[in-house]
Amino acid sequence: AGADARLTIARAANEAAAKADAARSLDPAAFAALIGLEAAGTLSATQSKAVLGELIVGGGSGNPSEIAARLGYKAMGSSDLDAAVDAVIAGNPAEWERYVGGDEKVGGFLLGKVMKATAGRANGKLVAEAFAARRH
Repeated sequence: AGADARLTIARAANEAAAKADAARSLDPAAFAALIGLEAAGTLSATQSKAVLGELIVGGGSGNPSEIAARLGYKAMGSSDLDAAVDAVIAGNPAEWERYVGGDEKVGGFLLGKVMKATAGRANGKLVAEAFAARRH
């Protein structure tokens, strides 16, 4: 159905397999739509997993966008994400310098700060990309 193969396999092998009996009723179109939302960055991986869980528990069908909205998930605008990243960098200058200097471990710390500042709404992949863009 045009869904990203890597994400599809990851979600099927992990989240769907964990509830294999219930996941058998998962509507392929709904699953593909969910994967599309995650691939596009509309949902973070964590949010996508939660929506998939709701799809599976709900009998396998439903509209992933509507489920995400009901759960309070909405995509963060790029300007909001940029502001959160910039605020975390400004608030943690020593850690940022370590990250820029090549300390990848501190990247997780900074990512956690952005996730906390955005109440988990930020897409971790996009945060990592924003850090990388600012690093150079």
